[in-house]
Amino acid sequence: MRDNDDLRVVERSDMVVTKATEVTLEHIRDGLILINGILFFLIPVTSWFLASRTLWPINRSHEQQKQFVSDASHELRTPLSILLGEIDLALKRNRQPDYYIKTLKSAKQSVNHLTGLVTNLLNLSNDEDRKNVISTEDIDLVDLLSGAVVGFNGQFKARRIKYVFNYPQESFVVRGNQPMLEELFTNLIDNAIKYSRPRSRITISVRKENDQAVVDVADQGIGIPKQYQNLIFDRFYRVDQSRSRTKGYGLGLAIVKHIIDKHQGKIKLKSTPGRGSIFTVYLPIFS
Repeated sequence: MRDNDDLRVVERSDMVVTKATEVTLEHIRDGLILINGILFFLIPVTSWFLASRTLWPINRSHEQQKQFVSDASHELRTPLSILLGEIDLALKRNRQPDYYIKTLKSAKQSVNHLTGLVTNLLNLSNDEDRKNVISTEDIDLVDLLSGAVVGFNGQFKARRIKYVFNYPQESFVVRGNQPMLEELFTNLIDNAIKYSRPRSRITISVRKENDQAVVDVADQGIGIPKQYQNLIFDRFYRVDQSRSRTKGYGLGLAIVKHIIDKHQGKIKLKSTPGRGSIFTVYLPIFS
């Protein structure tokens, strides 16, 4: 009798264990189904996110390249159309020599415009191909700016623009590429002249802030509306039609920004429409 009771206890225990095992397996199965369901939706979303994150710089570079080609084509098409139109008109019938001379002078202006545009494009492309490696030397910034300002004396007189050059007595030595820095400040001064009114004033100032040389190029020109100020360093960008009528390639400020980035500096703009603009360049100095 006792043996039967023991047998029933063992059987009951086996049933309990079997039942518990079945319950546990059901929980595991349900858990696995739930996890698989979550992964079914999570893995594609995660893969899409990671792929998009990886491809974003490539897509951005591709879009910038397309935009650059489109802008460059547009800038090249305009002077070429003018040049071809003038030549076609001159060849339609016999004309007086003075007419041909006038046509040739106009054609030369168009060719000079194209030459300048292509030169700027090549310089910008070559600088970018060099990545972050540029040859550098110690440069006296005051001497460099003095030479740049003197080079614009003819334009200042022709446009009846006064200029003031404020600089300290001590030298500011920066580490940089001299031709690139000359191009940087030449473009900024040229930009100031281009958009200044006759009898207005341009002020170039040099000062020291902590471990940086700071150069201000201030004009009293037409100014730039605030909504456009973050865009003016883009290639070929001009704010509006009034600025577009001014001769230029829309590359000057893009080159300025590129050179400053190469020298680990920065540039700031403060501008008020109708009152003028101040471009401020910050470059590391060495004592």
